[in-house]
Amino acid sequence: MKGVQVKHKAWLALILFLLPFTLFATPADDIKDLASVMNSMTAIWNKGDLKSFLSFYKNDDSTIYVSSTILAGYKNIAKRYTTHYPTKQSMGKLAISNLQIKLLPPSYAMTIGNWKLEREGMSNAGGVFSVLCEKTSEGWKIIVDHTS
Repeated sequence: MKGVQVKHKAWLALILFLLPFTLFATPADDIKDLASVMNSMTAIWNKGDLKSFLSFYKNDDSTIYVSSTILAGYKNIAKRYTTHYPTKQSMGKLAISNLQIKLLPPSYAMTIGNWKLEREGMSNAGGVFSVLCEKTSEGWKIIVDHTS
């Protein structure tokens, strides 16, 4: 009976030791996840899927978009995107570069980089962006987007 208790204690100790490694992402994991989010957003944009693109924004009244104006609230941000990019052609082809990610513990990160939008038959555009992201139960979500 004593041997069984020792085995249970050994298993419990091993589980308690490994638990933090399985439950919590490391900074390297978070940076990799955020880079993946940014690349996924770009790929989804290039498919012309604005609805899925907007799913990367936190659906909250406090979400902010800053460009030539300041918009507060997910619904207002979604309306701006659908007004400015009503078709796949108007969305064009998006590319991001010079991506830099800075983690802001415990559950935030700043992502900055360059963006370039090429559109056939329309003017091209480009500039810089910085997005503040929050790690939520649904994954990383943009809570502040500053694009110029």
